Amino acid sequence: MTTLGDVPADTFNWMASRYLTQTQRVTWNGYSRWINQTARLIADWHPDSVVDLGCGPGYLLSRLQSMLPDARLLGVDYASEMLAQVPPSVTAKLATIADWSTSGHERFDVGVLTFSLRDQGDVAATLTRLYDRLRPGGHLVLLETHTPADWRKWGFEAYVHHALPWWAERVGTRDWAGQPDESPYRWLSRSHRLWDQFLPTFPRLLYRIGYRDLTVHTQASDVVLLWSATVVDLPH
Repeated sequence: MTTLGDVPADTFNWMASRYLTQTQRVTWNGYSRWINQTARLIADWHPDSVVDLGCGPGYLLSRLQSMLPDARLLGVDYASEMLAQVPPSVTAKLATIADWSTSGHERFDVGVLTFSLRDQGDVAATLTRLYDRLRPGGHLVLLETHTPADWRKWGFEAYVHHALPWWAERVGTRDWAGQPDESPYRWLSRSHRLWDQFLPTFPRLLYRIGYRDLTVHTQASDVVLLWSATVVDLPH
């Protein structure tokens, strides 16, 4: 997968205070619905431990905390302003996903990435390192953007690649002072295009690493993909 490299941490630090309200707005309240669906999926496994990689302000972690009060929950993010909003009862770690996954040996029952995998510099390396931090029989959960397969494709592409960046530059992020190409919604548009190109090869990549039982929990007509896979103890 050709990638853009990691999103600069300054972009997410800048977005931290408005991330939840603005994401709800630009997804027409879809964000909370998708996060709740992800939380229910994870809670149904009754895991003892969950690591949320690229956790942002901890919206998913707060949902999981109410569903799994006895589980060990860890949020990892490289934007300090995002982590400042994670619930204080949840352990938060300031680190990139790559640094966290290679700096310890604790293994988790569930590893989840919500809208963060496509921005990793090397998707295959990220998933391989995460495999080694998950217990055999544990689960990988991925929530990402998705271009719908039916007539909705045209409206989705017009919105993500044209209308949303146009609106953001005039309203949502008009006070952005960084590089134009690093503004949040310009970055989203470019990273989604690359993710779309990569997606057909993704199941084979997961299988090659050692993940099994790949399950899609959303419809082809949805604007997000929610996937899960099981970790088996295979060499890779």
